Amino acid sequence: TRQGETQPAARGLPRLHTVSHSEWLALSERAVEPNGYYLPDWELAVDASARDRSNVLALGARTAQRGLVGLLPVISAWRAWKIPLPVLVSADPYGDLSTPLIDGDAPEEAARMLLKQARNSGAHAVVLRHAVPDGAELGEEGLRLGQRGHARDFALLGRLRGQPGGA
Repeated sequence: TRQGETQPAARGLPRLHTVSHSEWLALSERAVEPNGYYLPDWELAVDASARDRSNVLALGARTAQRGLVGLLPVISAWRAWKIPLPVLVSADPYGDLSTPLIDGDAPEEAARMLLKQARNSGAHAVVLRHAVPDGAELGEEGLRLGQRGHARDFALLGRLRGQPGGA
C-alpha cells in the first residue's frame, strides 16, 4: 500500500460486493430516482472486473422495517483524484450518473443515514461526480441532488461534522 492510499474517510465501510443482492435490487425498484448504473448486476460486474476500478466501498442506509433504504458506491478522494482529503466520492467508473439509490418512501431518513455513515467513517463530505441537475429533493437539511452551476458536481454535501442543522 502506497502512502495515502488508505484514507480515514473510508474507515469501516463495507465492500460493495457484501451488500445483499436481493435487498439492493428491491431498493433499486423503490428508488425515488432510478439509476441504471447502480443496478446490482451492472455495478457488481464492474466492481469485479474493471481494471483499477474494483473493490468499491458501500455507503448504506437500512432500517429494521424496510431493510436497505439507501445505497451509494463510493471511493476515497485519494483514489478518485489523488487528493488526500477526508472525502468520499461516488464510484461511477463507466456511468454518467451518480445519483444514489434512495428509497422513495423514506428519502429524508435514508439521506440522513447515508451521511451519518459517511461521517462515522471519517468523511467530511460526500461528492457526487455526476448528478441530475434537476434531481429529487432529499430533505430538510438542504440535501439536494443536482445543484446549479459548478455545484452540481458536489450534489450530496452534508455537514458531516455534526454542526447545527447537519446530518
